[in-house]
Amino acid sequence: MKKTGMKRMGKAGMTATLLLFAWTLGACGQSGKKAENNASSAASVSGANAAGAESTEPDSLMNAQASTGEQDTGTTTIRGVIIDASMNTVTIQTQDGKTLSFHQSEDESAEGEFDTTALKSGMELGNGVELSYQGKVEGTDTSKVRKVVMKDATPACKNAQALEKAGEIILALEDQDYNTLSSLSAIKLSKKDFTEDFVQSVVTMNLFDAPLTKDGFFLPGKEAKPNLELGEIDGEWTITGLNR
Repeated sequence: MKKTGMKRMGKAGMTATLLLFAWTLGACGQSGKKAENNASSAASVSGANAAGAESTEPDSLMNAQASTGEQDTGTTTIRGVIIDASMNTVTIQTQDGKTLSFHQSEDESAEGEFDTTALKSGMELGNGVELSYQGKVEGTDTSKVRKVVMKDATPACKNAQALEKAGEIILALEDQDYNTLSSLSAIKLSKKDFTEDFVQSVVTMNLFDAPLTKDGFFLPGKEAKPNLELGEIDGEWTITGLNR
């Protein structure tokens, strides 16, 4: 009887042990799956965050580029003398010695982009002008300029005819047009007189602040050597001397 009882207890104990072992395995399996699911969820969240950061980075970069882009919206004001003009273009010799041409668009939608209403005599050659614009001038390239507004300004030389003639001389020298230059002179000129340095000193002069003296009007100035002397003959301003 004792042996039989011990066998039964042994079987029962073994059964209980097997059940406990099976439950333990199940619990471990569920824990493993839960841990695996948690890891998978964490990876998904991390991936989503990375994707979100990647997708927003270009927007941030674009915003930064837009804020630092070369969209110059400020207004620049310069002064100079009108040395050439047509229906849709004005060319001025500026105080810093640049020859700049500004163009009026033929597009009707560009109304107000080229305002000359404040000029009492219009775009008359030899007149001083104060010109404001928005955009950017690169060297002598004014293609990125908009909202051009002009008004009268008073140059040092009050004789518009003298300034007009000086402007013609500057343009002829820029174009190396010595035939035109000769037609603007009352004296005989030689091409060899116009060295590169001499030409540069004239075409880059500050025409707006150049004074008219009792001896005449000098390009680029009376104290500069060499210089061109302009004088009035029979009511016409012309080159009357080349001072070396």
